[in-house]
Amino acid sequence: MKITNEIKAKVFAQYLGQKILFAHQDKWQNGMFCTPSTLNNIECGLTNHTNLKLIIKPLYAITDKDATDLAKIVFSKESHNAESGKWYIDTYFIKKKLENTSANTYLSVCQYLISKGYDIPQYVLKNKTLQQSGLAIYEN
Repeated sequence: MKITNEIKAKVFAQYLGQKILFAHQDKWQNGMFCTPSTLNNIECGLTNHTNLKLIIKPLYAITDKDATDLAKIVFSKESHNAESGKWYIDTYFIKKKLENTSANTYLSVCQYLISKGYDIPQYVLKNKTLQQSGLAIYEN
């Protein structure tokens, strides 16, 4: 799949505020953040979009706190725990068994995970993650 400037700008827009890695004089450097001007530079072709990568977190590394907060979005009060949140990720994002969840819940979870800097499958990338598409690296 060819990743155009428009697609990259759309994907990066979801991760405003996240750190980015950029190539400068053939060396990868970090220390920048994804901002509206970054998006404008990508979309207008002012920045070579192959020289930018988001620095984000893999879903398998979700923290217990984030998993618990995710569970609060999805489940009733008695299931507000990290184990329930990790089960949801495993079922709906890893195994992709989407038939038993509502679209609103799924989209709310997607927005939450993106806001926390996690890499999730993207529709515009044919359901590949940003890391699989070469648009991101995972933070150490």
